[in-house]
Amino acid sequence: MTTRAASETLDALDRASKCKLPAYTAHDPLLWFRAVDAAFLIYKVVKPELKAAHVVAALPEKQLQAVGHLLADLNADGL
Repeated sequence: MTTRAASETLDALDRASKCKLPAYTAHDPLLWFRAVDAAFLIYKVVKPELKAAHVVAALPEKQLQAVGHLLADLNADGL
């Protein structure tokens, strides 16, 4: 990895670590995802794997159980 690539990776991780997602709203998931997209835009989180990790980390247990099979597929793809 070049110095520039390493720096860009560290910058991306730094921005992602500062990005705070709103609390999940079970009564309106679409609104929650729109708020999540806005947070990603503000903090310039563009890497799909960082976005996926943030979303998974923010989901409550009930929703994680509902999408567990999808998470297994993501992990198999390296996300």
